[in-house]
Amino acid sequence: MHDEKDFRRMIGDLKSYVEGLEKGLIDYSK
Repeated sequence: MHDEKDFRRMIGDLKSYVEGLEKGLIDYSK
């Protein structure tokens, strides 16, 4: 089973990863 902290950290990593992708796409589309 996953620990609450691990789960939150995983979601945080996913959010930062998605934000990085969005920034990359925006930079690429310019």
